[in-house]
Amino acid sequence: MSINQVVLTGRLTADPEIKVTGSGMSVAVFTIAVDDFVKNEKTAYFFEIKTFGKTAENVQKWVRKGSMIGITGKLTQERWESKEGGKRSKATVLAEMVHFLQPVQKDENRKQNQAKPEKNNISEDHYYEEEGGLPF
Repeated sequence: MSINQVVLTGRLTADPEIKVTGSGMSVAVFTIAVDDFVKNEKTAYFFEIKTFGKTAENVQKWVRKGSMIGITGKLTQERWESKEGGKRSKATVLAEMVHFLQPVQKDENRKQNQAKPEKNNISEDHYYEEEGGLPF
């Protein structure tokens, strides 16, 4: 038996990127920074988080860059082939639950300024092809 359970708390490094699949399912992708101490020095680890459906819609509505959140989910591995033909992969956390860990800031203009998600050809499963290589 295998166990694949991830629990993280951290701050968003940027506003979440929201997309919509061809069938109308929302997809939120964002990165969180998780603080740690190594040999008495503060460091941070960065994790890409992906969530779908109603959870993605709530992320779009309630969190922004700097928001403290907690996530519970599982580790997934996305695999693709680069334009040069090389095999690429990256680990992504598929968030099944997102916990908003700080009070929501009241902003009357938030809904007015909020961009509508654009429709993309994203597959319904939890993986979609990324263009280019890894970000490092």
